[in-house]
Amino acid sequence: MDIATDEILNNNMFRHLLNDPNFLPITIIFIALVLVAIWQKLDRFFIPLALVYSLYVIITIVMSPDQKSQFELPMKEIVKVPVDTLNEVINKKESEEARLAELARLAEEARKAKAEKAIAQRAVDCQAKYDEAVQAAYRD
Repeated sequence: MDIATDEILNNNMFRHLLNDPNFLPITIIFIALVLVAIWQKLDRFFIPLALVYSLYVIITIVMSPDQKSQFELPMKEIVKVPVDTLNEVINKKESEEARLAELARLAEEARKAKAEKAIAQRAVDCQAKYDEAVQAAYRD
């Protein structure tokens, strides 16, 4: 390589361009679009494609990484999560489990009480039918 090529490759602007993760995919897409335009003989699309790609390259070269980062908001300013969030979730889960256990216990007690009442009512009904049957037997 000659000295001019070394200077171009060592230039920070071009190094930034080559280190940009978006540069390679956009270049590949640009080349694919140019090849499709050549294949379909769409000569009028070369200039707009070249202009858009040139603008992308110029903007990427001119903007340093510091300038790009000024447009990004740090995550700590977007979402503020209290430190005790995990403890709150665990406590809420435990309290929810305790509440559900209490509701289950109350429902079981209500079911047992209802069943006992139904059994007692059947016993009374059976005793009444037995008494009627005995009285009917003595009458005859």
